[in-house]
Amino acid sequence: MAGGEGAIQIGDMSSFTRELRSIRQRFNLTPAQAAKQIGIREQQYLDVEGEVVSSPYAEQVGFLVSLGTDLTRAREIINTPVVMKVSDFEKEFGDSMYGKPFVTIDDGEFVFDDREVPGHSYGFATGRVQSLLDVMGWIAHLSEKCWIQKEHLTAFSRLAMRHLKLDPHARRE
Repeated sequence: MAGGEGAIQIGDMSSFTRELRSIRQRFNLTPAQAAKQIGIREQQYLDVEGEVVSSPYAEQVGFLVSLGTDLTRAREIINTPVVMKVSDFEKEFGDSMYGKPFVTIDDGEFVFDDREVPGHSYGFATGRVQSLLDVMGWIAHLSEKCWIQKEHLTAFSRLAMRHLKLDPHARRE
């Protein structure tokens, strides 16, 4: 990712996690305190805020409302995609408590950060992922690379599901 150039839409990510983190920080809540207020375990909260897991729409609304957001505003937040300058993305997520993202979508490409070689990345066009079979094919291909970590595959799976506009929690038969 070139710092400060262009703008990116982060998959189909809504403003939910950014707002969740912002609310927690605004009220000076620790993740443990926010989790208690919502009624979930701290690790569950951290997974949601850190986008390790994807939450269904109703759950996202419930989290925001539990932390004091008006219902109408919560729906608006969730339905607003995140579009930001690359430099803002790097500033917000690159130095966060979760570290630099393993995989991002930048200018229509899935970009994988090589953690072993600073400054090196690997990418391919999002257009090459049109189905779940494509996702599986890419996972198989990527898993053969010696520098790919489990976190790369998890992040790619999550972003690919958003890219395909699929709910990762839906049952498929």
